[in-house]
Amino acid sequence: MTNSLVSFGGSKHSRDCQDFGIPLYLCFSHTIRMADPVAKAVTASPSPSEKEKEESTTEGKDSSTPTEQRVSSPGPAPASSSSSGGTFTFFNTPELLRQGIEARNQNDLDRSCELLERALHSLSEKTGISEANYPPEYGEYFLEYGKTMLEVAREAIGNIEEMFLQGRADADAMEDPNEDFEVVWENLEVARVIYEKHPEYKESRIIDVHHALGEMHLELEQFEEAEAEFNTTLGLVLKEPKEGTHIAREERELHFLIGLTHNQNCLSKLRKIEETKKLGENTTEILTEATALKEKCLAAWSLAKSSMEKERESTENGDEKNQLSSVIQTLEEKVDKIDAFS
Repeated sequence: MTNSLVSFGGSKHSRDCQDFGIPLYLCFSHTIRMADPVAKAVTASPSPSEKEKEESTTEGKDSSTPTEQRVSSPGPAPASSSSSGGTFTFFNTPELLRQGIEARNQNDLDRSCELLERALHSLSEKTGISEANYPPEYGEYFLEYGKTMLEVAREAIGNIEEMFLQGRADADAMEDPNEDFEVVWENLEVARVIYEKHPEYKESRIIDVHHALGEMHLELEQFEEAEAEFNTTLGLVLKEPKEGTHIAREERELHFLIGLTHNQNCLSKLRKIEETKKLGENTTEILTEATALKEKCLAAWSLAKSSMEKERESTENGDEKNQLSSVIQTLEEKVDKIDAFS
């Protein structure tokens, strides 16, 4: 057997997506295990700093509560909203959310975390709403914070890999990405439960949740869970109205991610084969599993390639044609390497 299955750079699967021309997020499970998800989902999130409190006091506001912290550019006046559980007041939380997403898109993860944590702390101050009655708009905050923390976790993994490559690994100096992934899961899970209770509210958001959960499981090399989340996402995408090329692009990106999941799972089987051989045990069953995963990977990537070829033929934009041709070539090279595995 030739161990020539392509490896896509270790656990930093986000690099593979970028290689393929896929954004980290398409912009688009479990039971809540927290007594108070609004308060606890922001695990280890600090309260506003003393400096922020002083700035708030300077503005003539009482600095005793996080709800009265404001972003650098003044936002709209607090807006009241009612829910079946009571009445609450938003203190610039939509502006904090917007700026938090913008900061993440600019790769300023520290700023994104700060803004989204403040928004979630603001939500946690709302009284009179039981866990079972969180309004659907709460889901946006948990989803976006979970997506930011997923990037933070990826960055931590990348830093660890770089330290090992440079031969300066120091356990005490390393950030533990597992804690970040725990925060990711908790926030995405709260968002999932909220959206599933309100299916009429922005149906695309539950797609985003399952997609992000799939990425999280893939980073953690929980391949069966990742495949399940990506397949759930694909099923929801296929139910959407077919308008333009948007859905087609989402489909092919998901086919690529499903293929990537099978590929990484196959690699893990190959490592297990080597370990099993050293123990003098039979590897036939593991080899069969690896071969099946290889075939699944090729099938998924074939669908992705076919979708790109159709779009390349239909588009009249020369730049798009060239970009698609480049991505198709890259995918073909990856497929050739996988196909060499036997």
